Amino acid sequence: MHIRIRDLFTIHGADRDDPMGHLCEPRMTRLASGELVLSFRTGTLRYSPDGSPRLLRSSDDGRSWNDLGRPFDGMLPGQPGWDYRAAALTEVPAGGLLVSVVGLDRSSPDRPPWLVYNPDPAFYQGMIPIRNLLSRSGDFGQTWSSFSEMTGMPIANSSAQQLVRLPNGDILCPLETFKAFDEPGPWRYRVDVIRSRDGGQSWGESAPAHMSDPDGDPRNLMCWDPRLAVLSDGRLVQFYYAFLNRGGGEDPVHVGWSTDLGRTWSLPTSTGLRGQAMFPVPLADGGLIGFRQRRDESQSMVAIYSPDGGRTFDPESETTIYRHETPSGQGMRDGLDSVAYMNDMIHFTFGHPTGVALDGSRALLVWYAGDETLTEIRGAVVELA
Repeated sequence: MHIRIRDLFTIHGADRDDPMGHLCEPRMTRLASGELVLSFRTGTLRYSPDGSPRLLRSSDDGRSWNDLGRPFDGMLPGQPGWDYRAAALTEVPAGGLLVSVVGLDRSSPDRPPWLVYNPDPAFYQGMIPIRNLLSRSGDFGQTWSSFSEMTGMPIANSSAQQLVRLPNGDILCPLETFKAFDEPGPWRYRVDVIRSRDGGQSWGESAPAHMSDPDGDPRNLMCWDPRLAVLSDGRLVQFYYAFLNRGGGEDPVHVGWSTDLGRTWSLPTSTGLRGQAMFPVPLADGGLIGFRQRRDESQSMVAIYSPDGGRTFDPESETTIYRHETPSGQGMRDGLDSVAYMNDMIHFTFGHPTGVALDGSRALLVWYAGDETLTEIRGAVVELA
């Protein structure tokens, strides 16, 4: 199997004089109508305390986009000061859209705005406060309801990564969990998948998909950046960035599955693929395209085909979709202090893969790329052949 690039293009780019020209963290969903809705963070810098999502909508598989602007400006609490970033989207069973917007509190005068993780040994790796806010749109992105706090999280300082609607109408939300900024003790990272049975009105039934073990695991594996999808046979698959929190370094991308609609999960295992975040794009044949970022010596966005939902990958299919030629932060290197690395993430200038299937053999892949002050949302249509 081969992956052919049918088209490469810029989806959205800001003018050089646009003060909100740093774009990142794309999220995308396909509606029952076939339309696509895409969100991404805009801001003056990657770490500026003014981040606000922008929305686009496409009715022609991403060839053209209707710019819905920044509809949440003036609606999100604490602006400026809070940096609102990833805006996860899904269509709800009753019709319309549900969005979950993640905010980081960069408002404290006692912390520089670029600092996210606490370097103090007494509170090492504590994270600045996070909030997760929900809103609904009955007209697919034109207007939105007032925001409410997301509830049902087993750990308060958590970050909603996606909203994934299941065939039975339930909505799943994978969470990354963090210790509070001034919390002593080790960071006991975990991935929880929480469920809503009522279109996002309430949340609960948390299912742990991964739990780090700082006491017993000599490398203290943390499975970051959970990216979840529903396979054609009803199984769920979730990819992770495998970060080694003790001693530094990275493992290959990890993967786990659920056969009971997300109520239980297999332990994450290695895919053997080098990289960090990887997004699964399920296909009708039961396979998927894994779209991942590599921030090592290759600095690239790479696609690869799996015929069996992420258990194995066809090495002949691996295709570089984009090669990053401008300076960027790198992945974790052996021996580097983990807090220094995590706070240095502000220097990443490409990544955040997402995608949707367009038909049985084609997919739209999306990421961001640029330099320290101006980044764009890029796209590629790929085809299996």
